[in-house]
Amino acid sequence: MVAISKRRDWNAYASYMNPVVIELSGGKEGFIQILESQSEIFDSVQLYKVGKIFQLSRIGTQYQCIVEAFIQMKINGEVASGSSYDIAISEDGKKWIFFRIPPTITSDQVKEILPGLNPNFKFPRSKTEIGKTLDEFMAGHSVEYLE
Repeated sequence: MVAISKRRDWNAYASYMNPVVIELSGGKEGFIQILESQSEIFDSVQLYKVGKIFQLSRIGTQYQCIVEAFIQMKINGEVASGSSYDIAISEDGKKWIFFRIPPTITSDQVKEILPGLNPNFKFPRSKTEIGKTLDEFMAGHSVEYLE
């Protein structure tokens, strides 16, 4: 996803997003416009590390999991680092679509937006800290969950 964003291949990027996200953004064209308007955010990425895969499960024919990632960016001349979490869903275990879990959402809201998720999933909360490198952030990182 990071490589796709660096290439600014927004059509390919959109193909990995959950259809609910695309719909809420005004369709594929609306989603691409949002990405284009925020492309400076992608340019600010300095480091990106994949973390753990949480809570892998299979519901019917669908694979579901939560994926952790860590990022270091430069924002307004200052370093910022943090964690983010995506719900990943696949029908075949090969092609996955993603839904980023916003830090201000509740567990009930996630379940409302994405019905059919494993009811036992606990959703981690993303965090960002200004003034810390990624190594400094990860040294003190602990997972907290949405309510």
